[in-house]
Amino acid sequence: MGSLHSKTLISHQYKSPDPGKLRMELIQDHSRPPLVYVKGIPLIKYFAEALEEMKDLQVWPDDVLISTYPKSGMEVLKETPAPRLLKTHLPLSLLPQALLDRKIKIIYMARNAKDVAVSYFNFYKMAKVHPDPGTWEDFLETFMTEKVSYGSWYQHVKEWWELRKQYPLLYLFYEDMKKDPKREIQKITEFVGQPLPEDILDQIVQQTSFKKMKENPMTNYSTIPDEIMDHTISPFMRKGENMVIQWNRGLQAFLMKKPELNRNLTFRYKKQEKHEKVLLETGRTPSL
Repeated sequence: MGSLHSKTLISHQYKSPDPGKLRMELIQDHSRPPLVYVKGIPLIKYFAEALEEMKDLQVWPDDVLISTYPKSGMEVLKETPAPRLLKTHLPLSLLPQALLDRKIKIIYMARNAKDVAVSYFNFYKMAKVHPDPGTWEDFLETFMTEKVSYGSWYQHVKEWWELRKQYPLLYLFYEDMKKDPKREIQKITEFVGQPLPEDILDQIVQQTSFKKMKENPMTNYSTIPDEIMDHTISPFMRKGENMVIQWNRGLQAFLMKKPELNRNLTFRYKKQEKHEKVLLETGRTPSL
C-alpha cells in the first residue's frame, strides 16, 4: 500500500498519534530552504519532494478527506468520526487522482483571508521549514501575490467550493465553527453518517475548544523539536480569534503602493455577517 502520510502532504489518522507530526520530526534541514514550485504551486521543499510517494495511494470507500488552506481550522476537523481520516492542505491540482476517482466524502473548512494571513505569518516565523517571512509587510506582499506555501488562498477556497457541485463535500466556515461549534460539529457527524447523542457532542465541543487544544500536545505540536518549530517565537496555536487589527497594521500604506493587489482579497471580514458564502457563490471581489 502506498504511503499515506507522505510527509504531511496527505496524512492518515485513526485514533492514534498523528503520523504527520511524526514525519515532521524526521526533517533534518533547518536552514529555511526556498519553496519549490510544483505545477505552479509553491511548496515547502520537503513536501514537494514527497509528492511522488502519493502516486500509489490506496483509497478506501469509507475514507473521509478533510482539507483546509493552512491555518484554517484543520485541528478541529481531526475529530471527525470516521474509520480513517485523510488530511491535506493541497490544492486540487496536486491532489492524488485516486481521491477524486473514489468520490469519498470530503469536509472542507475555509477561514477569512485576513486572519489566515496573520496566523500564517506567525507560523512562518516559528516553523523553520518555511523561508524567512521577513517583516509583516514583506509577508503580506508574499501572501497577496500568492507566493506562500500552497499558493493562492483565493484559488484554494474557491476551487474546493466549486468541487461540492460534483462530489459529496461538506463546506464549512471557521467563523461559524467559532460561533456555534456544537451546531457545526453536528453537521459533520450527520454528513459522515455518524450521528452522536447530545452528551458525546458536548464532550467533543469541549475537547475541540481552543483552550483545550492549545494545552494538548497532540494538537499544539509542542513535541516537535525547537530546531523545526520554535515555540519561543510563536506557539503553534495562538489566539484562535479575530486578528484583523494586526492585519490592518501597515496594510493601508502597503495598498497605496500596490493598489492592484486589492483585487486579490475576496473574503471581506464582517463580524456579524455570513457574507463568505455569498462571495463564493458569486465570485465577486469586494473592496476593503
